[in-house]
This record gives sequence, structure tokens and C-alpha cells, in this order.
Amino acid sequence: MKLLLTLCFFILCSSCSTFSKKSAEDSFENIQIQEDKLEIQKLRELATLAITFEDTLLAQEKYETALQILAESEISSEDTTAINLIAEFETFKFNYNIETETTYEDISHEISDFLEDSTATLSPIPDESELVGSEMPLVINSKVLKALSYFTERIPDRFRTYLERSGKYVPMMKEIFAEEGLPEELVYLPIIESGYKVKAYSHAHAAGIWQFIPGTGRDYGLKRDWWIDERRNPEKSTRAAAKYLKKLYNQFGDWYLALAAYNCGEGRVGRHIRKYGTNNFWGLNRLPKETRNYVPSYIAATLIAKHPEKYGFKDLNYEQPELYETVVVETCTDLSILAKCAGVSLDRFQEMNPEFRRLSTPPTKKNFLVKVPFGKKWDFEDSYAKIPADKRVNFLEHKVRSGETLSSIAKNYKTSVRMIASANKLRNKNRLKIGQVLTIPTSSAGSYSTYEGYDEPQDYGYSKSTYKVRRGDTLGKIAKRKGTTISKLKKWNNLKSSTIRVGQKLKIWSKKSNSSYTKKEPNFQGTHKVENGESLWLIARKYETTVNQIKSWNNLRNNSIKPGQQLKIGNGKKSSSNSPSQNYSLENAKTHKVRNGESLWTISQKYGVSINQIKSWNGLSSSNIKIGQKLKIGTKTQSKNITQTSSGSKNSISHKVKSGENLSVIAQKYGVSVAELKSWNALQSNNLKVGQKLKIETSKKLSSTTQSGEIHKVKSGENLSLIAQKYGVSVKDLKNWNGLPNSKLKVGQKLKVSGKSNSFAEQKLHKVQNGDSLWVIAKRYGVSIGELKDWNNLKGSSLQIGQVLKVKSY
Repeated sequence: MKLLLTLCFFILCSSCSTFSKKSAEDSFENIQIQEDKLEIQKLRELATLAITFEDTLLAQEKYETALQILAESEISSEDTTAINLIAEFETFKFNYNIETETTYEDISHEISDFLEDSTATLSPIPDESELVGSEMPLVINSKVLKALSYFTERIPDRFRTYLERSGKYVPMMKEIFAEEGLPEELVYLPIIESGYKVKAYSHAHAAGIWQFIPGTGRDYGLKRDWWIDERRNPEKSTRAAAKYLKKLYNQFGDWYLALAAYNCGEGRVGRHIRKYGTNNFWGLNRLPKETRNYVPSYIAATLIAKHPEKYGFKDLNYEQPELYETVVVETCTDLSILAKCAGVSLDRFQEMNPEFRRLSTPPTKKNFLVKVPFGKKWDFEDSYAKIPADKRVNFLEHKVRSGETLSSIAKNYKTSVRMIASANKLRNKNRLKIGQVLTIPTSSAGSYSTYEGYDEPQDYGYSKSTYKVRRGDTLGKIAKRKGTTISKLKKWNNLKSSTIRVGQKLKIWSKKSNSSYTKKEPNFQGTHKVENGESLWLIARKYETTVNQIKSWNNLRNNSIKPGQQLKIGNGKKSSSNSPSQNYSLENAKTHKVRNGESLWTISQKYGVSINQIKSWNGLSSSNIKIGQKLKIGTKTQSKNITQTSSGSKNSISHKVKSGENLSVIAQKYGVSVAELKSWNALQSNNLKVGQKLKIETSKKLSSTTQSGEIHKVKSGENLSLIAQKYGVSVKDLKNWNGLPNSKLKVGQKLKVSGKSNSFAEQKLHKVQNGDSLWVIAKRYGVSIGELKDWNNLKGSSLQIGQVLKVKSY
């Protein structure tokens, strides 16, 4: 009996201890929630006070801090504190026209309600084959089946959009996750985070495809300030997400707990594990409702993404991966200027570089990397070099006078109060001092379009003239007389109004009559019949062109194509090797045996002839060819590598482009300029092809190389860009030849303008290691996948561990 009483006493004490411990944890959690609520209330009051004093910057900062506390707190999203804060912030933004990001159509509340509904319909149980081969555990339960039903029956159109949008990013994500050793299926997590929307933005200030809040993004290297937000950079944010997910998995040892922590915070998940004594995600049923339903939603989204046709998502038109090159922007520059240099619209440039929050690159950072369309790098660098640094963006200085306000100053310079306040780090917009000097950021797009030293309009077939205003003239009359518009006249002459005065000189651009400047229609060499499973991206790779070019040739508004559809394939820019003046003969014809993956386009490029010529030599009525088929390839009657003719006082020679050469290297070799090479050969860009022949004219005796040690003495007004353009070399080469740490020059300074070009380096060898891919290797060496394949004669993208690749680092 005594033993029994002792045992009962021990059990009672143990229960009291457990209860006491649980009660203490509950009490701690409640205290923490109350402290968070008090802090949010305090921040709301400070924001209201700031609004009273018209300090909207301070008010916005307080609201954003409160929203971040809410995001990391145990406060329920249905609590009045959360509801009131969000509603108040939305009202504040509306009343004061606060700039906001694009907001993602959040489905988390809606899907959570559906999964918690006991009457919700269940999807049929997935086939076991759908679960085989997955690196992630894919548990099937009633919530997963409800999520499948929700995606396929409630929001099928939206989900189709998410799937199609994923095609643009999933290949890149798979590469990065493979590098980090993470399960491939994690690339489908953005379906429930953002729908793969780059500019997704939530009330908790989470942004980008991976929905990082500012603090977590900063912890994983994503910069965010007034100018940029790297959370919206798909590649950088994916790398950050990979590192964060790996950290969470190492912390919890379970992928479901890691995903739950990704959704609601690792601290909260850790507290729930300790409080309820289980590390089984499905047993943590006191987590926030959205988190409880986050994992089953992810499992359902992954199943559909891996097997879309089984769930009714057929004929998906996946967006294609972005093909781009990176270029260096030396100084702060308007995005409108960068877009023009890249040959795209401002909207397209911003789409390629979504991290920019303003219309210029950060003024605080030099040598900023931006993306331009693949194949546009040289065109961009050539155009950008023509624009002096002081014409790329305008930052004016204004000295505050008596009676002025920030609003009146902003109106005077046609900018915003917020831009001035941010550029000068003003905490209170009403506290301006007489004599205070303010930095005024203003767009220089207008001055850029009229800058005389920038000849882009001439490059596109325009010439400039000057018109002197006469008595009785108006902008309308002048525009009508010159065949243009009032808005263009104002833009060319940086006019803020339509007022003009007698004797004023106006710049006017007009189209040249010279037929050499007339835009030529593409020379279509054949058609391609779309096969089942093909996309524009695959077809572009096959014909060594771009998706945009194919869309342009066929007037396509989007990337949608159908099996059986006939697409026109242009011959691109004709090189001199394809010129009609060249004579070909079949007397000594070569024979080409068609290999797997080849087309008339790739064969024509290999031999430097046109598709029409191959069809003519072989009696082909279409572009269809078969593996093993033998084709006759005509040979030129003039087979000399370099010919020299005399025309008056000029000599003309032909140079055959070799692997690794570019216009700068060739210009330096013959002692001419890049501009002359482009003029002699009617080149619209700096792109060259191996085997292409270039005509080189000179009135003096041609030397094979520029004299070594040629010196240039810097004159007033010159910069590295202008000097590089004059001698047909690159700014990088000038810096290297002269040991310059930056771009600063002094009048009278002597520069070497010749030497060993750094445009390409000696060949390197790379041994393929575990986890390597063409994409990874290309990124490592700063080259393109196409170049790697060309240097190593690779037909596909498959690599083997230990394989040795040739790499030329630029």
C-alpha cells in the first residue's frame, strides 16, 4: 500500500511538472504576442504623428517596421491587430499616393479555407508512378487531395498561367539547386509563393519569386535600397533561396519542417516543436492555418507540375528561358539610355532587369552589371561608349531660397518630393534651411536624345539639319513643313513648352534618301514546320538565331506555336561570303553527309553559303532533309584567302575572320578604326562569324599590325571612351596597356593605344566535375553556352565527369 501511494505521488508530481512546463511555455508565448501587439500599436501611433507633420517618409518607415513584426510574430492573421494594421497602411498609401510594388494575387487565405473545409471535394488518389523517382517525400493525404482539387477545379486558369510562366525560370533553378545539392522538386515551391511572378509583393513586404522579407533577404546577400531590390532578380534570389532552404533543412532535419519554417519563420516552428514535443510536421496542428496548409499545397502543386497532362493541363505554352548577356555600366545611367543602347524598349529592358526600382542605375555604385539580349553585347558597348559620362544622367544642385518648399522645388524640376527626399536623406520634408544645397535627381532622357555626339539616329538612317525660326513660325507649322511632329521637335530640342522665338535654331532629324540606309526586309531562306513538343526557344537554338527574331519574321505576338505551323526562317545578316557577286561552281563541289540534328540552315552557315544555293545545287523543292542524305556544296571560283585590288589611290583587301577575332582586334591589326570597318562592310552591329570576309580599304601602305608603342596625348574634353573609339580598341585594353586603376585622365597625359589585345585570352582547359553543367561552366568563365558548344563541337548539352573542355576567357 505504501509502495502504491509512493508511485501515485511520483506520477502526480511528474504530471504537475509537465503541466507547469507547458503552462510556462504558453505563458511565455502569450507575453511575446502581447509585446508584439504593443510594439505594433506604438509604431502605428508614431506613423499617425508623422502624417500630422506631413513626414510621409517617416510614416512609411514606421508602417513597414510594424508589418515586418507582424510577419515574424505569432499574432494570427485574423487578429484585429493584423487586420487594422494592414487596412490602415492601405489607406495611407492611397491617400498619399505612396509608390507600391506590383502585388501578387495571394491565394493562401483562399486555399487554406478550402483545405480546412470538411465538405470540400477530394481529387482522385494519384497513381503510384507519379511518386516514383522524387527526391522529396510526397505524402498523399486528404489535404493534399483537397489541394489537387482546388488547383484543378477552382483555379485551373490561374494555375495554367503559373505553369506556363515557370518555363522561363525552372531550367535555371534546377541548375542552381543541383549545385547546392537540393531536391529538384523544390523548384516548384514558387507556384504557391508567387506564381513565378518576379514583381510579386505582399503586405508583409515579401518580394520576388521566392518572397523574401527584407531582413531574410539581407541575411542571404540580397541588397535592397532606394535604387535596387535584388529580391526581384530571379537568379540571385534563387541562389539565396537555395542557401536558406539548405540551412533550414540542416536545422530541422526534415523537409516538411523546413518548408513550414520557410513560410512562418524558424523561430515559430522551433517553439511549436518544443511546446508540443513532436518533430512530425503533421502533428504540429497548432501552427498558423496558412502554414498548416502550406506543405500539402506544395505537394499538390509539385505533382501537377511534374505530370500536368494527367491533371488536365494539356498543350501548355511554356515561356522560354531568357537568353541574355551581361554588360558593365561604368557610371550612373538612365535606363532609357541603356535600353536604346541595347536596341530594346524601356519596358523590355526593365523586364530583363527587374531589380531596378528607379529609372537609373544606382549613383552610388560604378561598374554595375546589367542584362542585355543575347547577341547585343557588342552593339551595346559600342553605343554606350559614345555617350560621355556627364550626359548619361543629370543630378542637379539647388540652393534653397526663402519661401521655397520641397513641393515647389520638385514641381520646378519636374520630379517628385520623394525622389528629392531620398536622394538627400531628408527625414522631415518641412525642415528646409535657406542656403541648404539639395541634390536633384532628374532624368536625362531628353538631353540624351539630342546629344550631338551620339549618332544613333544616323546609324538608323537619319540625318540632322538645323532650322532657324522665322517670324510667324509655330512648332505646328514647322513640324508640318518638315514632315514630323510637335512632340518630336520638343524632344530633339529639349523644349519644355511650345514657345519659340525668332532666330532660335532648332535641330531636326529626317530620314536619309540614300537607299543604303533603307531598312531591308529579311531574306527568307526557308520555312520550318513545327513538330510536336517543339518551342520557339528550341527552334531558335536549332537555326542559331533568337526567339525575338523568329517572332519578328512571323509577326508573332507571343511564344505560342502549334504542331504543323509553318514558320519563316530568315537568313539573318548576309556576310560577304554570301554576296551575289561571289561566283560558285559545282566542278569541284564538296559532298556533305547530313548528320543527326542538322538542317539546311546549319549546313549553310558551316560552308558560308545560302540555303537557296544549297537547294538549287541539289534540286530541292523544300527544306526537308534526311539523316545520311548527301548534299553537293559549290565552291568559289575565286579561292584566294586575301585579294588586293587597286582603285584609284585606294587599296582593297579581304580579311577572313578567324576564331576569337572581333572588330577591335581586326581594326588594330590593319591600323584602321572600328567605324571604318563597319562602314566599308555595311555592318549594322559588331557581330562577326568565323569565316566571314571583311573588305578593308586604305590609301596608305598597309602594315600587318599597328606600330607598337603608338602614343596618344590626351586633349581637353577627351575621355577613355572617345579615345578607344578613335583607335578602334576597347576601354578595357586602354586601361590594361596603361595600368590605369580607373577612367580618370588629365589633359596632356600620354597613353599607349596599342599592344596585346585583352579582348580574348589564351585557351584554358576545364575538367568537368560532379555537378557541373554547361550553364554552370559558362557562368564561371563569363562566356555563353553557345560559345562552349562551338569551341568543343558539342551537339547537345550532355557532359561526362572527367571530360575536358576548351574555354576562352574574354
